[in-house]
Amino acid sequence: WGEFYDWGLDMGQPQANHNQQREWAEIVMRDRNHPSIVAWTPFNETAGNAREHFEAHRRTVEETYALTKRLDPTRPVNDASGYVHVKTDIYTVHDYQQDVNEFAEKYTSVAPDNPDSHRQHEALSVPYAGQPYVVDEYGGTWWNEDEAEKAKSQDEERKGSWGYGKRPLDIEDVYDRIEGLTKALTDRPNIAGYTYTQLTDVEQEQNGIYHYDRSPKFDADRLKIAFSAPAAIEDSP
Repeated sequence: WGEFYDWGLDMGQPQANHNQQREWAEIVMRDRNHPSIVAWTPFNETAGNAREHFEAHRRTVEETYALTKRLDPTRPVNDASGYVHVKTDIYTVHDYQQDVNEFAEKYTSVAPDNPDSHRQHEALSVPYAGQPYVVDEYGGTWWNEDEAEKAKSQDEERKGSWGYGKRPLDIEDVYDRIEGLTKALTDRPNIAGYTYTQLTDVEQEQNGIYHYDRSPKFDADRLKIAFSAPAAIEDSP
């Protein structure tokens, strides 16, 4: 989807919000005829603004949602990728839990008629209201073969590279995590989609499924099986 680069936006500053909306409108008008755009996302992870500028945050998100729908009424709007939701057509969460069982347990609650379905920053976000539920960031599992060979334990400090959770000691552990986390989502009949993060290693973040230069990092055929497995929602009435 089309997403805005809003990191560092201070919603407590009216001029900053005006600038964001003006630039966002230009982006939507520029890209709205592009066939690969399936949804619009004007914000990403807005918990900081929601805590510090609660009313300004809600007003700005509502205004930007309405602006986006006026400019392009044909596509759904994900008001804030991951959190904090105010008014949205898609309900998204970000989750980098590396324990497969703990990760899976969170999503047993997801159901269209359950406003208490898993969400982040519950005190700040509106409840779930039956929208398509998408885990649009998960994974982030670290793997650097050169550093892994030197590692003595999962708690060893990561010097120069980083990923979520305790570091895997071997590549099979990486596969187990990626496959297990993904299956936890595809097995849930009320989860409409997911996005594994991230595609490539980036600087110190060694948590991609490809190297920085896009060369293969894992067995692509094995990952394809995990990522293309049939999802339970496909069998839902």
